[in-house]
Amino acid sequence: MQFGKFFLAGASLVLGFCSVAWGKEYKPGESVDLKPGNGLLAVDIDITGFASSVKIDRVGSLFGGELFTKLHGGDNVLLVEMPAGDYRWSRIELAPLNMYLRVRDDPRFHIKINPGVVNYVGDLQVAPSGIGSGFNINTVNRAARMLVSLDRFYPGLWRKFSMRYEGGLPDRFPQFAAHELGEQTALDAVTAGISGDAKTAPKDVAPELHPLVNELFAQRQLRVVRLNPRGDLIAMIEYREGKHRVSVLDVQSNFAVDVYRGDIEVRSIAFAGDRTVLFGLNLPEGNNNHVVHLEAKPGAAPGFTQFVIPGRGVIIDPMPNDGAHAIYAYTNVDWETHIFRIDLGGKRFDMGQLRSELRLDKGLNKAYYGLADVAGNLRLAMVMIDGDYALMYRADLKTPWQEVYRHTADETFEPILLSSDGNSLVALANKDRAQTDLVRIALPSGVVSETMFSIPGTDVDAAITRLADRRVLAVNVYHDGALQTRYLDEPDDAIRGSLAQVLPRKNVAIYDSSADKSRVLVLASDEIDPGTFYLYDSVAKKLQQLLSVQPPMPDVRAARSQLIKVTVADNTTIESYLTLPVQSKPPYPLVVMPHGGPFGARDAIEFDPEVQLMANRGYAVLRVNYRGSGGFGSAFEHAGFGAWGKTIEDDVLAALDVVVKNEVIDKSRIALRGTSYGGYSALMGLIRSPDRFRCGVAISAVTDLPLMFSSSDWSQDKKVREKMQRIVGDPTKAQADMEAVSPDYLYRKLERPLLIVHGALDRRVTSEHALRLLMLLGHAKMTPQSLFLVNEGHGVRDLDARYLTEASIEHFFTTCLASAQPVAAKSGVSQQK
Repeated sequence: MQFGKFFLAGASLVLGFCSVAWGKEYKPGESVDLKPGNGLLAVDIDITGFASSVKIDRVGSLFGGELFTKLHGGDNVLLVEMPAGDYRWSRIELAPLNMYLRVRDDPRFHIKINPGVVNYVGDLQVAPSGIGSGFNINTVNRAARMLVSLDRFYPGLWRKFSMRYEGGLPDRFPQFAAHELGEQTALDAVTAGISGDAKTAPKDVAPELHPLVNELFAQRQLRVVRLNPRGDLIAMIEYREGKHRVSVLDVQSNFAVDVYRGDIEVRSIAFAGDRTVLFGLNLPEGNNNHVVHLEAKPGAAPGFTQFVIPGRGVIIDPMPNDGAHAIYAYTNVDWETHIFRIDLGGKRFDMGQLRSELRLDKGLNKAYYGLADVAGNLRLAMVMIDGDYALMYRADLKTPWQEVYRHTADETFEPILLSSDGNSLVALANKDRAQTDLVRIALPSGVVSETMFSIPGTDVDAAITRLADRRVLAVNVYHDGALQTRYLDEPDDAIRGSLAQVLPRKNVAIYDSSADKSRVLVLASDEIDPGTFYLYDSVAKKLQQLLSVQPPMPDVRAARSQLIKVTVADNTTIESYLTLPVQSKPPYPLVVMPHGGPFGARDAIEFDPEVQLMANRGYAVLRVNYRGSGGFGSAFEHAGFGAWGKTIEDDVLAALDVVVKNEVIDKSRIALRGTSYGGYSALMGLIRSPDRFRCGVAISAVTDLPLMFSSSDWSQDKKVREKMQRIVGDPTKAQADMEAVSPDYLYRKLERPLLIVHGALDRRVTSEHALRLLMLLGHAKMTPQSLFLVNEGHGVRDLDARYLTEASIEHFFTTCLASAQPVAAKSGVSQQK
C-alpha cells in the first residue's frame, strides 16, 4: 500500500446503515440539506476483525439513539444527520462471536452534535486486546484524514457546513485547514503533499550502505544471561538463526541445550534454585510462563523437562533460595490480578494453586507487584490509591496490611530487594530528593533509614543484584556520558579491578555471581561494542568468553565520541557528545541528532547504531542532552517542562555554537535528524533557525502539540494525560501557546528541504501528525520528500524497512549537503515500504 493510497483510499464505505429513530444516513455524493436544529456526525468506525452494529444513546434519554448496522472489518465512514444534543457510544455487537461490548461512560466516548455543522468527535476504534477474548475500544482524532474522506465521498460538504472537532479536548485544525486551504480541497492538498510514489530505495545509494545497515541494526543475538546459585549452569536469552531461544550452558562440559526455540520473543528469565529455570514469553493472551527442570550430565549438555503455567501471569519473585516455589501474579478471566505462592515441582501445573482462598494478597485492592521474605510469605505489595502508588507492608501473615510509603506518577520509586528478615526494603527513589538514589527504607515506618549510594545531580540508573543472598552488588550510573558500574563493597570492586586490566577501555560490570562468588558473570562493553559476556572463575583466575550481544560487524569502522559541556545563559550545564567520522577528511558535514522522549530519555557515550552509521558514511554527529533529559537529577528534568520548541531548542543551538568553532566541522553544511521528540526538534530547528541548518529528517515526528492529547495511545489514560499537561501544556488552557510551537501552525516557515518518515501503525505519534503537515506543505507548494512505512509503528524495527529508511536519508543528505551554498526547498517523492 502506497503513502497516497493509505490516506486517499484507505477508508471503505459502510455496507449498510439502519436508522433507529432520529437520524438520516447520507450516501456518497448525496446532497445534504439539514433540517433546522440538526447537525451532521462524521465518523470512521474502524474495526479490526468482525462487528455487525454499533449503538449511540442520547444522554439523559431512553429514546433518540442510533444503531449503525451491517458494519464490516476495516474502515466504515459514516455521515449522519442527527438532532443537536449530547450522545455517547454505548454498545458494540460482535455478531460472529455472539458478543456485546459495553462502552464505558467516559467523556472520551461522548458525542456533541452542534446544529448546522459537521461534527467530528474522533474515529471509534475496536480491536482485539491480544489478551484472551478482550477488546480495546478507543477514540482517536484523525481530523485531517476525515477532511480527505469527506472530499472524496461528499465533495464540497465541509465548505458548506464547516467541520468542527468535538472530541472533548480542543483541536482547531479543521478550522485552520479551511482557512489556509481556501478554495483548495483537502484531497488536492494532500495529493500535492505526497506527490509521486516509489516502492524501492533510491538507485544511486552506495552499495556499502546495505551491509552497514544489516550489521549495525541486526537483532541482538544475546539479550539476558543468568548464573545459577551454584555457579555451574548459565541460562541465556538468545536470538539465533531467525529464532528466539532460551539456552542453558553447562559450565563444566561447555555444552548447551535449547529449552525453547520459536518465533515468540522471550520476555524474562530467572533461576529458581540451582536446577530450575523460569522463563516468560511475550504472549499477552496467556500460557506464557514456563518452568524448566534441569539435570546436569557429565560431559554433555543438560537434560531437561518442562511444563507451562496456564493462563496469564508473571513471576514476580523466583525465590532462588527456595528452589521449589515462586511468587506469581495471576490475572483471571475477570481481569483481576492476584498474587499466589506456586509450587514449581512435578510434571504439570496444578491450577488448584490459584484458588481464591490461597491468595497472598487478601485484604489488598488490586495489588500488581509484591515481594516475599525468605520463607515465601508475601510481605510487600504495590497498589494504586487515588491515582498514586502505595507500598503496603505486613509484619507477618496475621498482621493486617498497612500503607508505609506513597509516591506520585511524577516520582521515581523502584523496589529492588526485601531484606532477609523482611524489616527493610532497598529501592531506587527520588521523592524529596534532588536525584534518584539507592536507599534503604525501614519497615514498617516507611522512613528512609540509609542512603546507600548517591551522587549529587546524577540519577542512579539501575541496581545490580544477587537474589541468592538478597544483596545489591553495584549500581549503574552515567558519568560524563559513559555508563559506569559502581560497586558497594570492596571484594566485588577488587574482582572488577582485575578484570579491567584484562579488558582495557571497557565498562566492566559484574552482571551476576554464584552464591559463594567463586564464579561471576561479567559484561564488558563500550561505545563501539554493545557488549560481550564473560564467565570469570576467581579461584582458577580464568576468564572464559561466552557470547557477544551483537553479531560480528566486519564492515563497520568504529567511531568514538568526545564529551562537550556547555554552560548556557541561565547557568545550566548542558552535556553533549560529538562523534567524528573515521575515514573521510575534514571539514566534515554535521548532523545534529536530538534524542526522543524528551523527558527521562537521554543520550550517552554508548553503542548507538544510528550514530555509528552516520559516522561511517562520513558525517560528524552531535547529540545534546538538553534540559528535560533523564539522568541529571530532578531539577534538570523539570526544567524541560513547558519548554517544547523553546529553551530545549535553545540548548541544542548552544551546543551547536560550541561545536562549529571546531575547524574540523563545516559550518555551512549542517543538517538535523531526529525521531519522535527528536523529529519534532528537527522541524523546530528548521523553523526557528533556517540560517543554521541546510535540511532536516523528521521520523515519527510530533507536528501538532494539542493533537497528542486526542490521538496518542497515552491519551486514553487520565493520569498520563494529566502528567503530560504538566509537561507539555494543557490544551484546555494554553491552546494558543501550544499552537505557537507546533510545526503545523508554523508550516510556512519550513523553507528548507525536509524528509518526513512515519509508520502507519504508530500509536504514540499517529500518522495524522504527518498527514496534517503534508497537507499544508502540499497546499503551499513546499512539498517535502516523504517515506511511509506501512508495517512500522513508533520508530523503525524491521531490517528491510530500516534499510529503506537509511537509504532514503543517505540520498536526501547527499543532495542537500553536497553543494557549497545552502539550497532551497525542493519537491520530493513519497516512498513506501
